[in-house]
Amino acid sequence: MRIGDARFNLPLMFLALAFVGSSMVVYLASEKIERRVEDRIISEVVSIVGSMFRNIVEDLLTKVGDEDVVIALFHNDQLRREVERALSMMVTQEIRYVYIVYRDEDGKFRFLADGSKEDKAELGEKFDVFREEKWLEALRKGKEVVILQEGLNRVGATYIMPIVQRGRVKALLAADFSVERIQELRGTLGVVRNATSSVAIASVLLLILNIYQYQRKKRLEKELYRDQLTGLYNKAYLDSENFTLDLKSYYLALIDVDDFRKVNTTYGEEVGDLVLRELATVLRSTVPEGSLIVRYAGEEFLVLFPKDKFEDKVEFLRFLETVREKVKNITFMFDSVEVRVKVSIGANVSPERSRSLEEAIRGADSALYRAKRLGKDRVEAYDEAVEERQKRLSATEVMEALSSGRIVCHYQPIVDLEKGEVIHYEALARILDQNGNVLPPGLFLEDIKGTFVYTRFVKEIIEINRRLLKEREDLRVSINLLPTDMTDENVVGLLVSLEPDVRRRMLLEITEVEGIPSFDKVRMTIDSLRRLGFRICIDDFGAGYSNLVNITQMRIDYLKIDGSIVKDVDKNRTSYLLVKMVSEFCREVGVRVIAEYVENEEILKKLRDVGVRYGQGYLLGKPEPL
Repeated sequence: MRIGDARFNLPLMFLALAFVGSSMVVYLASEKIERRVEDRIISEVVSIVGSMFRNIVEDLLTKVGDEDVVIALFHNDQLRREVERALSMMVTQEIRYVYIVYRDEDGKFRFLADGSKEDKAELGEKFDVFREEKWLEALRKGKEVVILQEGLNRVGATYIMPIVQRGRVKALLAADFSVERIQELRGTLGVVRNATSSVAIASVLLLILNIYQYQRKKRLEKELYRDQLTGLYNKAYLDSENFTLDLKSYYLALIDVDDFRKVNTTYGEEVGDLVLRELATVLRSTVPEGSLIVRYAGEEFLVLFPKDKFEDKVEFLRFLETVREKVKNITFMFDSVEVRVKVSIGANVSPERSRSLEEAIRGADSALYRAKRLGKDRVEAYDEAVEERQKRLSATEVMEALSSGRIVCHYQPIVDLEKGEVIHYEALARILDQNGNVLPPGLFLEDIKGTFVYTRFVKEIIEINRRLLKEREDLRVSINLLPTDMTDENVVGLLVSLEPDVRRRMLLEITEVEGIPSFDKVRMTIDSLRRLGFRICIDDFGAGYSNLVNITQMRIDYLKIDGSIVKDVDKNRTSYLLVKMVSEFCREVGVRVIAEYVENEEILKKLRDVGVRYGQGYLLGKPEPL
């Protein structure tokens, strides 16, 4: 009986195995069909984008001629705007980002132009690449590269086209795009797969396959929605189909590292990356259970806090103060390097009033901006009434202010700390709104940089101070300029045209911008202006231009130590020693030192102790009209 049963079951077993085999063939074939269709879509999009890219590159290379394309894009604002306008025309629902990057001498990728309509990158901003080996392949071989990024319900890719000039790859033009998977096709193929999986053994095998697909899905989620540096969710996760949020159930905060660029310029970007990684660990261990932490931008973290973890808004804001203090008191150790950072926090305590998460984040961002403007290292909460009063100005509104003569300067004295005498005044740009309220540059300057409005604005500041110096022969005035102004023919031409007596009494304060590819060109322009009678000051030393070798190469008259260092000189030995070292160095090479942020008698005493001759700050005089 047992033998007969065995013989009876054997054909059924073979039949089952045959059915399972055919099921697997059909299943895998359907997967292959789906993949072919998706590959075809990617191929067609790449073909279209590639054609447009070739036109953009050809036009760009024609316009720059013999000039290096990287240098041209960095210093020619009009050219960069034209390129970004062309790139922005390619941005659609499928093509989210179109941009040009180059690789600097340190091997870091940085933005040259960005056609994005939101989250636009700054010129010279570091670009964190995904699948770096593919980007390097495009640089090395000078050939187009496609990086596939499989999503859950979308198929995405980054298409990279090298910009080749005189036989060398100078930069990379790239587009990030994604397309919806063919849902109808998936449904049809799904019916086929289901129809062939009715046998129990096939179900088991398909279960194993589903487990594999689930694990693959999780791996893709980690690649697509996890920040590679910190392991936190990235900004893309907020746009994914996995993310849903009831704004009524959460508080929201943006946490931003103050003066993070100083960490990168002082210790190197590797240490900066380590600081961000450790800070992410600190946040994980500090926030309540159920919170969501997202690395929202370079040194900015978005945190969603469950409301049920706090009694009310007041307790929530107190908690954010403890987070701020905790970060402030931590010393991050990397080999023998000690790094301490501070954070500013902007909170939205009523996100439920917003129509979307994006709008709620904008509220927190407004509060964060206010925290930065009020001195950093603080917590500010979003308040609609305050935000209305402190609304940022658009480029159009700045143009209206230029046209209607509402650009003014307030003047803060630079004082000889030994004699107590004013040696000159720094001209600080302001805009008067329609009601006569004075608006600081933090409400408009960053938004107009790199535009023709900025050039108009700088020229207006020069003209205002030209008229002042012609009227007041007893005055000496400094104006603030960017290194890119030193390569702008319009700005330099206006400076050269000033009367000799005006040039002798005008000091040019050059602020630092990270990632300039042509230091020599800026230096040569500064030397030429100095020969015409202008005095030159390097501004914000410590926040940039921290390489003293650069100082010796530029033939400057003054060096201004950044207030972020000076404000701790009376209580932080490292700050004290740094100010002392810079003061002694500058004394030896004949450069006069100005210290910002002289806010109290204790700071003033320390500055005198280390030999700093000149100072600026509210203790010595506030900015006001002359």
